[in-house]
Amino acid sequence: MAVGFVEEPISVSAICMEQEIHRLRTRLVELERDAARWIPVTERLPETEVTVLCYGPNTIHPDLPWIMFVDWRGSKPDFGCGVTHWMPLPAAPTGEPHDPT
Repeated sequence: MAVGFVEEPISVSAICMEQEIHRLRTRLVELERDAARWIPVTERLPETEVTVLCYGPNTIHPDLPWIMFVDWRGSKPDFGCGVTHWMPLPAAPTGEPHDPT
């Protein structure tokens, strides 16, 4: 007698789990993409109470935009020039520092 594999119907909870896994994987890709790019403030603002890099035009030297660390407090800051983009800070380095000597 041959032993066969019987497929059981997929339960609703398994379908929901697959959908949630897909949603989380999609969100992970978005977060990884955002971590490596300048995000326009017109697209979205950072979470509150975080430090981010901010970018904006320089009215004195138009060919040299300004970039600075900003403690984001929940609304678009204005430093006279206006923030146009922001970026999350990268993760801190890990491991032992390299001694070039």
